Amino acid sequence: MRTRDRSQAFACGFAAVALFALAAGAAIAADMPQVRIAVTSTDGYTAYIAQDLGMFKRAGLDASIQIIGTGAAIAAAVAGHTVDVGTSNVVTIAQAHAKNLPFSFVAPGSMYLSTAPNAQFVVMPQSSVHTAKDLNGQTVAGVSVAGIFRLAMDSWIDQNGGDSNQVKFVEVPPVEQFAALQRGTIAAAAMIDPGLSDVRAQVRVIGNPFDAIGRRLIVTGWFASNDWIAQNPQTLKTFARVIHDAAMWSNDPKNKVQYAAILTKYFNVPIDPNKINPYALTLDPALVQPVLDSAAQYHLIPGPIAASDLIAHP
Repeated sequence: MRTRDRSQAFACGFAAVALFALAAGAAIAADMPQVRIAVTSTDGYTAYIAQDLGMFKRAGLDASIQIIGTGAAIAAAVAGHTVDVGTSNVVTIAQAHAKNLPFSFVAPGSMYLSTAPNAQFVVMPQSSVHTAKDLNGQTVAGVSVAGIFRLAMDSWIDQNGGDSNQVKFVEVPPVEQFAALQRGTIAAAAMIDPGLSDVRAQVRVIGNPFDAIGRRLIVTGWFASNDWIAQNPQTLKTFARVIHDAAMWSNDPKNKVQYAAILTKYFNVPIDPNKINPYALTLDPALVQPVLDSAAQYHLIPGPIAASDLIAHP
């Protein structure tokens, strides 16, 4: 065979091998179970960590992630089967359970630790507000006027000498709360990280609202519809394992700089490496129950709910 013919034959053979490899890769990807994941702008970060570090792919999952405004909106998306798994707070899922919506938690999310609070009641330094009682008759902002943050605000005010029934609560996005404090349109705000750390030196802390519920809590979690859970038991187990591994990686102090860089890339805003919220590693009902008990006390849910009833047992 002439040299030119041999070269052409080699090129054709190489192209055929390359096409076969591409086709095989596409077939493998097509065979990978798909998981459509929904997060909010303030929660669900472990999904992005797992995606960026290749954890989902290595585990054999084809994961896609989208940001949806609130936990309630994510619940609607899960109910409508436009996403498979989403993140939401404990109160929202308890409220759905009380309305017989078939949701269950499948993996834990963010934790609240009193020793490192990532949510605090703050006022301007010159404010006349120093105690919970001083909030009576005032306007107070939170990220939500219903749900887990309202529960924390009400509980803290009532347990510390104030009367939550005499407080006007307004919903203000986290990025706008400090400006509202400066303008004087609100007297106090229940701020959360990462925004809280950005302005901590410019405000005065009067209390930690979640302390009124518990000093160690699971406040959010990953949930899915019960029919999806029943139809995808292996995918569910794999997803939960990946989220666990991503949470462990995120909780490790040595990874905080890389963690911040990953989130900065996805959210297109600078993330301080020191603003890493802790993640729970197990769905411990004992860390969920105090939230449910407080929610029942404040009539955010119609009656007592056992934490175990909100957790999937595939």
